[in-house]
Amino acid sequence: MPWAHKTQTAEDMEANMRDAHAKFLTREDLRLHLYKKDTGEFIGSSGLHRIKWDIPRFEIGYWIDTRRYNRVRTYR
Repeated sequence: MPWAHKTQTAEDMEANMRDAHAKFLTREDLRLHLYKKDTGEFIGSSGLHRIKWDIPRFEIGYWIDTRRYNRVRTYR
């Protein structure tokens, strides 16, 4: 995941969130954020990607912050 290794500016992150919101509204890509329940800390992202509503099919993707990977449960 090349995007995960790039340092992003606040402007980059805002543009990314605006793009994700637009794609969510048009049902092109449904991104979800993952937060620790007890602290509210952002720990990752998940979503439905490459959606084909006419079939229907989609891919499920997820990303967990490497600093938290061994502390949360992720299943395939």
